[in-house]
Amino acid sequence: MQISFKKKEKSMKRKLFVYMFFLVTAITVTLLMGLFLFGRLGTTEQDFHKNLSIQSEYFTNNMESYWDDLASMNIALGETMQNTLETSLEKQGLTFSQLQDNPNALYALENDLIQPLSQFLERANCSGAYIQLDTTINSTLENANNQRSGIYLQKNSMSVSKEDLILYRGIANIGKKQGIMPHRKWRQEFDITLVPDYEELKAGDFDYSLSNIIQLPHTEERIALLRVPLIGKDGTFYGLCGFEISQSWFKFTHTQPSSLNHLTCLLVPEDEKILTKEGFSTGSRNGFYYLPKGSLEVKQMSNGLLKIIGQDRSYIGFKSRVPISKNQTYSTFVMILDSDYNRAIAKSNVELFFFTFILLLFVLLGCSYFSQRYLTPGTTSRKRTHKIDKF
Repeated sequence: MQISFKKKEKSMKRKLFVYMFFLVTAITVTLLMGLFLFGRLGTTEQDFHKNLSIQSEYFTNNMESYWDDLASMNIALGETMQNTLETSLEKQGLTFSQLQDNPNALYALENDLIQPLSQFLERANCSGAYIQLDTTINSTLENANNQRSGIYLQKNSMSVSKEDLILYRGIANIGKKQGIMPHRKWRQEFDITLVPDYEELKAGDFDYSLSNIIQLPHTEERIALLRVPLIGKDGTFYGLCGFEISQSWFKFTHTQPSSLNHLTCLLVPEDEKILTKEGFSTGSRNGFYYLPKGSLEVKQMSNGLLKIIGQDRSYIGFKSRVPISKNQTYSTFVMILDSDYNRAIAKSNVELFFFTFILLLFVLLGCSYFSQRYLTPGTTSRKRTHKIDKF
């Protein structure tokens, strides 16, 4: 009789434990499914995909707006420079060809051009502005075929006041009269060998374009130039004018609001591979980034992200496209270090494992405890009754 009672007691405990286990498990699963459906829970991989997607969209929109605004201002600069040039020549009673080997005429012309050029530069979100004339002050000098007159102004800081402008190319006395001091690497004329496509630009028909990245002579600064042609009514090619965008300016003015660690944003020419030396880079406002070296190979991942493989490290990110001019399309890349991504995935998996283990342990202990507590009054009563009957 006692043995039968103990068997029934164990059987009831086992059944109650199983029932409570399934009940608690069902409630837990329902709760987790609800959290997933309402977006309260998600995998680390999904979170990275979402954050990088949003960051890529923001950076790409930022680039589209930036280059559209700068291109519009560049075209307006070209119209102003052309009108000022023609007015100055008319005032002097000269044609453009008569500027060759004519220091006085070039001095008067640059004196008329420097003020409107500096005013455009003060308003533009860029590091410099220039006008390059297709003439030289002395054609008898050595390498005179590669020398061109004009004015090249730069910002000495990230501010927009006239006091922070410096003269990189042009007649020094004209700059000083305007309160613009010469650059430490000042030269009077441009060296067109730094613009390998100059003859193509001179003969071509274009509204504006962005040059390849070049390094300014005798400096460590990498820059690109927006160019607009200056062409007279009679078809005379006067030269080029536009804005300079330096890597340091781009990095500072286009830092991104983001909580992603080591965020790296690239703007590079459209190509199968990423050629970092031919583009610009920036990062997040509250952190630093690792600038890729050399060319990067791009591979598609199964989750919609890109694996970007470099010489020294790899990245995970997104790609978009930005039109710079009618014939130029650049790519934007928003990415983070592959090591940061893998570390976060591994951490998430470990946390999920411990969470599942603790939850399961809690369910098992809870079911065991409550099933025992539920049956204790009944088993105690039965034991007392059994003792009384035996007595």
